[in-house]
Amino acid sequence: EGALERRPVELDALARRTGERFAELAEANGVRLEVSCDGPLWLRGEQRLLERLITNLVDNAIKHTPAGGVVSLLTASQDQDARLTVSDTGEGISPEVLPHLFDQFFKRRPADDRSSASGLGLGLCRWIVETHHGHLDVASAPGHGTIFTVRLPLASLPA
Repeated sequence: EGALERRPVELDALARRTGERFAELAEANGVRLEVSCDGPLWLRGEQRLLERLITNLVDNAIKHTPAGGVVSLLTASQDQDARLTVSDTGEGISPEVLPHLFDQFFKRRPADDRSSASGLGLGLCRWIVETHHGHLDVASAPGHGTIFTVRLPLASLPA
C-alpha cells in the first residue's frame, strides 16, 4: 500500500471520462449508457487504479446487458463517503454465483456467462476498493440486472 501515490482525484471526472470512452461500445451493443454525477467528489487515491475500477465495472455491465437495456453510472455523496453505482438491466447473477463473484479466477458457468473472461476483473475491483479503504457491494437477481455499489472515503482537502 505504501507504493501507491495517493493524490487528490475527482471521482466525477473519472466517471464522465469512462462514460465517454464506453459510449461507442454501448451504442454498438444497443445499450443506453447513462452517466449522472453529483459532484465534484474528491478522493485521495491512485487515479490509475480508480480508473481501472470504473472501467472494469462499466465494461462488465455493458457485456452482460442485452440490446435495448440500460447501464447507469452514478456518483453521489453519502455521509462521509463518495458513492459510485454501476447498474444494469442485464441478465442478473444467480444466488449461487454471488458469493464467489470476487474470487480470483472464478468464472461463472457457461450457462450463466456469455463472455470468456477469466474472472480477474471483479477480484481486482475489490482489491482496488479495499486498498482505498472503501467497500464494494453487489446486488443482483436473475432476470433483474445487477447493481455494484462502491463507497470510498471523501478526501478532506485544504480549501
